[in-house]
Order: sequence, then structure tokens, then C-alpha cells
Amino acid sequence: MRRALTVADLEAAHAAGEPAIIQDIEGLDFLETKLERLEESHRRGVRTMQLVHYTPNDIGDFQTGAVVHNGLTPFGADVIRACNRLGVVVDVAHATADTVKQAVKVSSKPLLLSHTALRGSRAQGATPLTERQITPDHARAIAETGGSIGIWHFFASPERYAEGIKEMVDVVGVEHVSIGTDQSSSAGLLPSYDGFTLVVDAMLRGGSPPRTPPRSSVATTFGSSPRPAAKAGAGQRTRLERGEGSSCEAAPEGSRRGVLLYVEPAVEGANEADGPLSSL
Repeated sequence: MRRALTVADLEAAHAAGEPAIIQDIEGLDFLETKLERLEESHRRGVRTMQLVHYTPNDIGDFQTGAVVHNGLTPFGADVIRACNRLGVVVDVAHATADTVKQAVKVSSKPLLLSHTALRGSRAQGATPLTERQITPDHARAIAETGGSIGIWHFFASPERYAEGIKEMVDVVGVEHVSIGTDQSSSAGLLPSYDGFTLVVDAMLRGGSPPRTPPRSSVATTFGSSPRPAAKAGAGQRTRLERGEGSSCEAAPEGSRRGVLLYVEPAVEGANEADGPLSSL
């Protein structure tokens, strides 16, 4: 099993047909207002950091807890800036709408919301997870950064899962929707990642006629082969998009279409040719 620290690591794993792990942290409670702990985590290989989880911290408010900060704290803003500088993906799953809206204003990179569903999802139906679902405006705020929203696996069938994905696509577009996390730690539709082929099949069938998606839409959601079209210069960002099959192309900076990866100027101590991960 490979560990991916750079875009080049992901490309190598894809080319070899091997799985790769992007190391993440769910909830940055351990920082305790010490940014040096974030930098140490990065040195140890963490490339995705979720700001909040199920316990209060010094960064911002979370969806299922009492509001104590009225959104993102000044320290939380510093955390986002540090992640942007290091090339770490900022995950705003579990964060309140106010926290996310303020994070959008601070971040210079696309944001990830790794696991959720659309609020009032008909595909998901009655669920105790309503507070963890997000409204259309919440979703659009993520999409406006060029980011991605992962749809979790808490559905009754692969067909319902496909419908849940399409519900979010109808709000923000296919370029901003991806497969959610929490698969390994939470009971849901699929007992292992192997079962996701059933979801692919359901998406290719269209879930429920007549909304049959093109194959390129399925490839976009599940991800095809990412490759840099160009290396970004200092202070520049090259946007990569997944298109038909396994092709990718660079889009001009300022475009708001589906950002899945960035190639960034290297941080100190990194291999510039590889490019750090800064969004998925």
C-alpha cells in the first residue's frame, strides 16, 4: 500500500494500478492553538486536515454541537492559511454553515467537504444524520472555491446512493461532487471499498430513468487519471480537471470549474517537481 504525499505519488499509484493512502486527521482538537503542531503533522505525512469533528475546539463551530464561536475563530483562520501554505487540503466536513462561509473567505485554495448529503435528501430518506446534511447554499459555498463535496454511503441501495449523488450534482454540478469518506469506520451501505463497483454500475444505469448520466460524468465523480498539464510557477496555480476517459486538461486560473488537484510551488524541503497535494 502506497502513501501519497504529492501529486506524483498519486500518478504513480494510478499508473501501477495500486491503491494509495492520503493520510488525514479528522478534527484538529490536538492543536490547542499551537500551529507548530500542524506543521509537525505535515512533516509526518498528513495531507488532509478536517477542522472540526464532534468535540469543541479552538478553530470553529461544528454542526452537532452548541454554537460557541459564531463560526470560524481567528486561530481557525490561521490554520487555514497555514494549510494553504503547506499544500494541505482543508476539509470542512462537520463544520457549521457559518464556519464554512467564513472559511471560504479566508482560504486561497479549494475546500473539501468530505462526507455529507443534501439536506432533505429524498434518496437518503428519514435519517438521524439530518444535522450533518447540508443546504444548497452551504454546498454552493464549497463549489465557489472550486472545491468538492463527498457524498457518504448511508443509503439503502446502490441505486439510492446514485440518486443521492445526482441530488448534489443538480445543485453544484458534477465537477464539484465526489465519493464521500467514513467508509472504513461507519456502518453503511457497503461493508468494504470493493463494493463501490455496485455504485458505479448503478450510476451507469442512471439510477432511475430517464436521468442516465454520460460515462464522463461517472468518471468525474469517481475520478480518472490525474496528471499535471503544466508545472505552476511561483505564486501561480494550475487547475486540473478530469475529463472524458482518463484525460485531464489545465483550466485558466479564476475558472470555477471542478478542481480536483492543484500543482503548487513547492514548500521548503519538498521536491518541486512532485508538487504538494493541496486539493482532491
